[in-house]
Amino acid sequence: MHGGCYQLRVGRDIGQKEMSLAVETADTEIRQAIARIVASGALGRNSKLPAILTYLVEQELAGKGAALKGYSIATDVLGRDANFDPGTDSIVRVELRRLRQALKLYYATDGAADPLKIDIPSGTYRPAFERRAVAAAPPDIPAANSSLPPSSEPPASVAPPAATTTAGKPDGFARTAGTVISLLMVTALGLLLWFSLAPLIKQSQPPAPIAPVDEIGRIRVALDQITSSNNESVLGEVSQGLHRQLLAEMGSVRFMRVTGTSADTTTPPAKDSIHIRIHLQHSPDKVRMIVDLLSPSGVVLWGNTYDVPWETALGLQDDLAKRLLADLRGQVLTASRRLSEKISRSRAAKSVWQSYIQATWVPSNVPLSLAWERQRIALAEKALKDDPKFGPAHAILAQKFALLELVAAEFRSTEMRARAAGHALKAMELANDDPDAMFHVAVYYWHVGRLTDAQSALRRVLELEPSNFLAGALQPTINLGCRIASSQDIADLEQRDGNLTPDNPHRWVLLAFIGTLHANAGHWDQAETYMRKAYFQHVGPETFIPLAAILNHRGDGLQALVQIRMQAANWPGIDLDYIATEFMQKRCSEKELPLNSAFLDLAKLLDASPI
Repeated sequence: MHGGCYQLRVGRDIGQKEMSLAVETADTEIRQAIARIVASGALGRNSKLPAILTYLVEQELAGKGAALKGYSIATDVLGRDANFDPGTDSIVRVELRRLRQALKLYYATDGAADPLKIDIPSGTYRPAFERRAVAAAPPDIPAANSSLPPSSEPPASVAPPAATTTAGKPDGFARTAGTVISLLMVTALGLLLWFSLAPLIKQSQPPAPIAPVDEIGRIRVALDQITSSNNESVLGEVSQGLHRQLLAEMGSVRFMRVTGTSADTTTPPAKDSIHIRIHLQHSPDKVRMIVDLLSPSGVVLWGNTYDVPWETALGLQDDLAKRLLADLRGQVLTASRRLSEKISRSRAAKSVWQSYIQATWVPSNVPLSLAWERQRIALAEKALKDDPKFGPAHAILAQKFALLELVAAEFRSTEMRARAAGHALKAMELANDDPDAMFHVAVYYWHVGRLTDAQSALRRVLELEPSNFLAGALQPTINLGCRIASSQDIADLEQRDGNLTPDNPHRWVLLAFIGTLHANAGHWDQAETYMRKAYFQHVGPETFIPLAAILNHRGDGLQALVQIRMQAANWPGIDLDYIATEFMQKRCSEKELPLNSAFLDLAKLLDASPI
């Protein structure tokens, strides 16, 4: 019953007979539980799962749970039209399976202490709610803050012990001898019990978790053989070719150790790897690729469905690989971080690769800050302390030192700029065969205004990893950030963005770049649209500062002030005058651009209304 109390469904027996427990739970409590789940990131950022879960729960609270059907979910939530046919389109089944797996993972990790559990039992779309009681102390043990009730009977009198003596020995000696003998007996008994029970105790202890990292800290990834829904020979050839192509291209990513596995889907995933499982479905004009990223225990960490037009077998294979590889590297990193507890307890937790991977981490569910960035710098410096020739750590330090000039005066000194340049040179010397390191070097060159060198570094990234979507988008266009781009140039980048999944972890970089091009071209409404999209995915200086400048230019100075003030505590060194007069002019070689003028106007606004 909406707005009131209802019975809390806790499960179904084999005959699908519903069991219920009369528990009064307010609607707001359930909505708060949904908010915690979404805020944790367990359902993915910008994925369909939060909308599906909210829809199912709201329908249940409104008393419409019994009428929930796959058709209504597809048309009301997933954007399918009135011609949706669940017999030929499996999107609802796929998304509900992912939602169930995501909820299972959430309640096993971040939501382990949640007082209310939400579940979607198999075979139904109706959510079930379970209040999870806090375990109480055993009844025979008083609570820590309580006292025993007073006895109703007076205490029995205790007679003083009679003095005892041992003939010929003083009383003290007798007591000492008795104490020694007692201690020896207790010690002997303890040793006997230890040697008897030690094997049992050892066997009863749970084994240490096996982390999905190899002996030097790289992320283990197992690419299962690709399956298909029929035995068509062409589709089988595409599956085999796609498997080989993915193995080859993913093998160039140095922070991963990628292996291929057999096609036996009945075998549970290996306990030491994150698994990629791919299934192809064929229709007359397209191929649907269903992809799942699974934890070592088999829980789905991420998944997506790709529809690719069917033309030629080779063209289809390339298109499938391109679409998937644009997402996989970022999603593997995100998945490994969701398993960070296991990794932190592994032998490789303190390896240089793990220090580097953690140094590159951009969290999706906690705000970025200068303090956070200093921690990332400390991790990269730890990697170099452990191995001075570890080139990727030099690359991340060069990129971070250059970026943080935006928000902290300590990084604007001649000494810090020299350190950043030295790290960039070391990275090129030691890691010019690592696409991630070369990408960080390219970003460093972009920040310091060396656009030609940035393009060269991005070209090297594409030589090493042709599927790197960010390098592919930015290499031919990065110089557009410092001039007025044509409408066609911007449209080409927008098309590239349209090919990405909404929850791609690195998509914000492309969105912010497109927003910058729109601003410099005078398209301020589109600039705000794209910069907001980037901001919603990544709240950092590269997004909230230009967004505030764009808002102020469009006449919304109050909202611009709110944007800056919201971040003032996280980034206490923001200096818009410096950004407008030095940082942006250095990046773009003293060129006067509309967005730079917007930064100047924002600086004047902040001077008039200090943070």
